Amino acid sequence: HAVAKRTLRNVLLTQAYGYDDRTSGADLAEYTPVSESTVRDLIGELRAEGVPVYSLGDGYFVVSNRAELERCLTAINDEIETRVQTRERLIAGVSE
Repeated sequence: HAVAKRTLRNVLLTQAYGYDDRTSGADLAEYTPVSESTVRDLIGELRAEGVPVYSLGDGYFVVSNRAELERCLTAINDEIETRVQTRERLIAGVSE
């Protein structure tokens, strides 16, 4: 686990640094080598350790500047709004 996480960190910081160099979960899994679901779990651990990894579009990348951060935050806020709308519609549909 520790070796896979260290390998993943190194790959992200050297090969997926910035939006333009994003890398798919499948490709990251080949580097480590662990399953894609384990890659997702390890990315969560890396985020908790301060590595700003995000998935946008077709791959993961290390957020490398303020513009990328803003792009990620916009995507997160849009997702939150969509989930809130879905929740409200579900509640309204059951309450009627």
